[in-house]
This record gives sequence, structure tokens and C-alpha cells, in this order.
Amino acid sequence: PSLLISHSVVDRQRGGGLDVNGLYSLTSITPRIRVVSRSGRVQGDVSYAPTATVRLGRRSDVSFSEALSARVRVDLVPDHVSINLFGDISAARSSAFAPQFALGTTGDPDQGTFRRFSIAPEAHTEIAGVVLARASAEASWTDTSTQASSTGNRVALGLGSSREGRVGWALDATRDELQFQRGRRITTDRQIASLLWRPDIDWQFAIRGGEERTNLTSVFPERYANWGGTVKWIPSQRTVVSLSADRRAFGDSHAILLQHRWRRSVFRFTDSRDVNDGLNQGSGGGGQGILAYDLFFALFASQQPDPALRDTLVRSFLDRAGIAADEVIGGGVVTSGVSLDRRQELSWTLQGQRTTYLAALFSTRSERIGVDGGGIDDLSFGPVSERGLRVTVSHQVSAIDSVNLTSEARRTKRDADGRYNTFTSLNAVWLSRLSDRTAVSLGVRRSQFDDSSNPYIEHAVTGTFTHQF
Repeated sequence: PSLLISHSVVDRQRGGGLDVNGLYSLTSITPRIRVVSRSGRVQGDVSYAPTATVRLGRRSDVSFSEALSARVRVDLVPDHVSINLFGDISAARSSAFAPQFALGTTGDPDQGTFRRFSIAPEAHTEIAGVVLARASAEASWTDTSTQASSTGNRVALGLGSSREGRVGWALDATRDELQFQRGRRITTDRQIASLLWRPDIDWQFAIRGGEERTNLTSVFPERYANWGGTVKWIPSQRTVVSLSADRRAFGDSHAILLQHRWRRSVFRFTDSRDVNDGLNQGSGGGGQGILAYDLFFALFASQQPDPALRDTLVRSFLDRAGIAADEVIGGGVVTSGVSLDRRQELSWTLQGQRTTYLAALFSTRSERIGVDGGGIDDLSFGPVSERGLRVTVSHQVSAIDSVNLTSEARRTKRDADGRYNTFTSLNAVWLSRLSDRTAVSLGVRRSQFDDSSNPYIEHAVTGTFTHQF
């Protein structure tokens, strides 16, 4: 367990319709509990942190929020039957055109809460030593402070080759059901046959085809032909190239991954176009975006191959560097209906002897699809595009002191009416570790949000005290 106490003095001007203008202070208290299990039949990572915030100024109030990240796997029958449990509670932007604030700050009056929980049992067994039979199901529940709440269910059955060889095959059947708070029930049934070919250890090829029956793009269910393929090139543990494309009921989808890891650096590029059905919406909106933890987890692979030990190494490093492990670098908002998302991300990390660099660029474009638009949100008035850049530099001044500088910029635009906004922020933090369990920090921040209705300029000074019990 740990305790975080934070106090900020903020001066926000030109707030337009915002009710937190002028000079005010924010004091937050956040106890955090984290439980980790890496062995036995129950394995996973659960972290929960409630926060109480007191705001004093022209408007004084007390608010409460919470954050949860839970991923647990329970092996009922080892190597055959298991249950996956997932839980997420985090902040979510209610609108791409609401006032934006720097990542990790509090006191956002337009910020909502995102909650998602799911349970997914799965089972598999070998038949005659040559065929692998798989069965899985998932039930999920999503709740937000906007109109994007939904429930979803999935059932999947599959047969395929049980052992890797030059040639393999797979037969898969899935059924998805999705119900938004304000919208009709959408069902999708897919039956896909795949043929796999692995000419050598570096290359993997797959072609697939089948049928999809859905009412996503029509009032009544209709049948659509599905086909596609995948090419993977993995010449070493350091390099991954993957290209995938499919023809679906909503049009063409694709996924591209280029990643290379050097001894102290990682380069990663992704490009995807796919349906966002609300089951995987998070604080990053249409797709989670890039997590700082994931980038450094890949970076430290050469230093620590064991995943469990690497997790400890990464979290310790991020803690010393003052970088939040669950920090999402990306755009998008939670929507109240099914959307078609195009997302591109480019990231780079470099770990020097005393200085660490993290840079990420992203570009997203979301548009509503389906005959039932669901609730009213940003996409009800046309496609929305967002581009952004985030750069973090962390320098280890001494064995106990470090300096972190973070700069971010985002631009959001709606194609139909040309409405747009821009956000820029610069944040500098001095972090000092008083002991192995205690740390303090002092930071200054400048943020600017330009918009036709609620522009503002903000200056803030923040101090934090963290103790791990």
C-alpha cells in the first residue's frame, strides 16, 4: 500500500464558461493498494486508488474519484480451463470539444468516469494429439457518466492444428451481442476458415475467408462475405513486422505493426482501421493508445527476459523517473455508438546512462457507422480527427534526485463544420527520494486551451508527498 498527498495552486484565466476561473487550490489524498500474484492458480495484478480532492477558491467543494486496474487469471483446471477477470475505472473525456487539461491533473469539471468489468471463461483440449479444440465466452459491462454505457456478450468456438508446423489450419465461429444505453441491440455472427503457412522460422502467412451475418449496417441482419490475410516477419526477438487486412461488413480493416528494439532504445509504429464497438473503450477512447508501461516493458526485454521480474524492474524505473505507468498517450473520446476508427501511432524510447527520452505521436479519425446512431455525441455531427505529440525527458541528477520535463500538444477537428480546438502544455517536475519508501516532488506547469467557447490559460505549482508502506 502507498499514500499520495498532492497540493496545487492554480491560476486559470479566460475560462469562458468554466466555473473554476481565477486563483484556487487543490488538495488531494490518494491511498493506493496493489496486490500482485505471479505464481499458483490465481495470477494477476490488482490496483485500487480512491481520491478525495478539496478545492478552495471562488468555488469551493469536495469531490471523490477512484481508479482501478485489475487483471486476474484463475486456472480452474491447469492447462485446460481458466477464467479471466478484468476491471477498469478511470477518467474519461466526455467530449473531444470540451476543455482539455494536462494528463494527471485534477479538477476538470468536464471529465467523466469510465467503468468496465468483464468475466471471460475459456477452455481448450487436444483431440487425438493433432487437433486443438477451443471454447470461450465473455460478458462485459461498461458504465460512463455520458451516454456511452453498454453491455456486451461474446461466445467463441474453434478447432485448429494443435502443433506448430509448416502448414496449419483453423476453424472459428463467434457470436457478439452489443447493447448501448441509447441504441438497439447489435448482433454479429462470423464463421471463418484459416490456412496457415510457415515456410521457415522467420516468416508466417495466413489466408482466411468466411461469412459474417450482422445488423450493424442494416435494420435487419444481412450476410456479408469475409476474407483477408496476414503476413508476419520476425527475424529475431528484437524485430517484429506484421501486416494484416480483412474485408468486413463495414468495409476494409487493416492492422500494421513495425517494432524494433535496440539495446537501449525501442521504435514502434502502428496503423489500424477497425470497428470500435464500445467493448474496448477506455480512457483513450477509440482504442487505448500507447501506455508508458508497455513502451518500457519492451525496452527492458534484453535486460530481463523473465516477464514477472521485468514488471518489477519497469515499475521501479518509472517510479524513479516520475513517469506514470498507466499514463495513456493518445486521443479519442468515449462514444455512445459503434464507430469506425483509423489510428496511427509512432513512439520511440531511449534510455541513456542518466537521461531517458520518451516521444510519441498519434493521429486518430473516428466516424459513426450503423443505421442507429445511439445517443448524441461528437460523432453525431460528423467524423472527428485528432492529432497529438508528447515528449518526456527524465534526467537523473543524483542517486536520489531527478528532473522531468514533459511537453504535449493536441489538435482536434470535426470535418463537417470545421470546428476545432488546440491544447498545449509544458510541465517541469523535481523528484527527490527521501528513502526507499518516501518521495517528494515539486512541479510547475503551464497549459493553454484555444477554443471558440471555453479558452483558458493556466499556470500551476504542485507539490506531492508519496510514502509506500
